[in-house]
Amino acid sequence: MKFIFYGKDRGWIVYPPEACIQFEIQQLIRIMKLTTVLVFIMAMGAFASGKAQKVTLSVKNANIKEVFSKLKTQTNYRFLYNEELLKQVKPITVHLVNKEIDDVLDRILAGSSLTYRIRKETITLVQIENSGRSTEITPLQTSISGIVRDTIGVLSGVSVRIKGKSGIGTTTDSAGKYNLSVNTGDILVFSFVGYKDNEVPVGNRKVINVLLLPTDDDLEEVVVLGFGQTQRKIAQTGSTASISTKELKQSPVANIANALAGRLPGLVAVQRSGEPGNDMPKIFIRGIATLNNSEPLITIDGVQKDYKAITLLDPNEIENVTILKDASATALYGVKGANGVIIVTTRRGKIGKPEISVSTEQAIQNAVQLPEFLDSY
Repeated sequence: MKFIFYGKDRGWIVYPPEACIQFEIQQLIRIMKLTTVLVFIMAMGAFASGKAQKVTLSVKNANIKEVFSKLKTQTNYRFLYNEELLKQVKPITVHLVNKEIDDVLDRILAGSSLTYRIRKETITLVQIENSGRSTEITPLQTSISGIVRDTIGVLSGVSVRIKGKSGIGTTTDSAGKYNLSVNTGDILVFSFVGYKDNEVPVGNRKVINVLLLPTDDDLEEVVVLGFGQTQRKIAQTGSTASISTKELKQSPVANIANALAGRLPGLVAVQRSGEPGNDMPKIFIRGIATLNNSEPLITIDGVQKDYKAITLLDPNEIENVTILKDASATALYGVKGANGVIIVTTRRGKIGKPEISVSTEQAIQNAVQLPEFLDSY
């Protein structure tokens, strides 16, 4: 098998396959070398542009935090500082055009006992000591560890954070252990679902073991079982879930059925239409248990109501809503409770001074796009 190539000077030339393959390899090597050189040139250009960032700053009697904010928008640098040190910096008045970041920092920190350190894309403010050396102010100085327990054993997944400092924290592992870098003056906050928050000052300690106590609110909560019967949640064995009017009013919806969606475990609300005004969803409790009618039984103050009656209630009129999910909880209602029961208890009058509350809500809906119809002409 032979390959034919065309040359301008020599016309048509026939080369063997081995020569063609060698020619293609040489061409590929040339392309790779050229690509490497271009990538290197582009990288050096990006590095040079990053090191030679020009800054334009014009402020009058500005706070140093405002100056840092303006510099941050023009460069890729982040600023790390102790807010106590910024109090000694006087209001800044400068007018600089196309200056290096070093020149700008020297100008705004002139006359103070502060200087700076630039490491990669972080600028750290430091304080100059009397000896002439500068000591870097690091916000995290001490490493603290410990174990979080309750009255039974260790707790995993407990949130450990520093009070007043967002974004700084950790969680306990499967053995209840944690490790966190803090300041000696920080306060640790331990929080976990179902337990009381515990705040512990760090001080000079290296190890802090914490005991979390369960909250009593959920245990003392009263659950409505049906036909006016109530029971403490700790003594109740059936599967139930309840929600109060305070939580219902957090959802900006006109339909109570939509407000229940996502707030009660085991309850699923499916809205099949987007038609304005037709926002009544289908409610299921633990799926579909019957074929003909899968709607749960709804009672309002002990009286059985139609499925759509719940949409006529105002959230401000409701004291609480309880759903009964399993067979032991719905046994009072027999076969009617096969698909679950929704018990609505309205508010009652209380002894004391009368209270008047007013709230208004307004919503406007517009079609995103309307079709253009043909007329009769």
